[in-house]
Amino acid sequence: MKSSVEQNRDLAPGPVYHLAAAVFNHAMTKEVTVSGLENIPADRGAVLAYTHHDEGWDIMGVSLATYNARRQRQRFLGIDGLFNRIPGTPIMAPWLMSRLMYSLHALPIDIGAIQPEQLLAAADAARQGDLVSIAPEGYLVESDRVIRLKRGAGLIAMAAGVEIIPVATAVPQPDSKFARRSLHVHAGEPLVAPDTGYDVYELLSSAPFDEWPRSVHLARRRLEQQLRGHMQGTLEESRSRYEAIHGPL
Repeated sequence: MKSSVEQNRDLAPGPVYHLAAAVFNHAMTKEVTVSGLENIPADRGAVLAYTHHDEGWDIMGVSLATYNARRQRQRFLGIDGLFNRIPGTPIMAPWLMSRLMYSLHALPIDIGAIQPEQLLAAADAARQGDLVSIAPEGYLVESDRVIRLKRGAGLIAMAAGVEIIPVATAVPQPDSKFARRSLHVHAGEPLVAPDTGYDVYELLSSAPFDEWPRSVHLARRRLEQQLRGHMQGTLEESRSRYEAIHGPL
């Protein structure tokens, strides 16, 4: 029987999403194995907080984890330069790239100065039943350690009233960057967004960050600290399970 997400056409992957998944599955990866999939809801929205330590491979692994098993899409938050012109710079995303990002159901975010309206759009998607995927570290991390998280993932979960789930992808680094690779994706235990006694969605809609109640900021920071620890454990678990299934990284 199909889940409610699969039955809802508004939450179904579009043609470009299906095409991208086919390319990932058949041209770029050998095998994608997944553990902890039961931690990712199949019938409601959530925030997936993924580690960003392997260039585009972690994005690929996270997206295939739910697509291959359930044909369940994700809405990734991507840097807004891929969607629009970045103010103050000559950089312009080509029209084709912009259209591709929207066709993949992606959402823009300004990593340097996160805008409330971007977080609200992501919270709306999670409220409507989508999996919203974000790299809380912000940029590619060339380390085995999860670095301090930027605000965003926690606020989206708090505003939407959904769980936040750490996800990590283990992938080897072959001699050729064009070589097909096996991936292992692990989803950790969900974290529940704290109830602060305030409507975080309403705060995002109506008040600057520096005017929020101190208790909300403290709750967000505690959630981010907890999430960082869970992401580190999830990253280590993904690599351990990769080696048990596929061999040494």
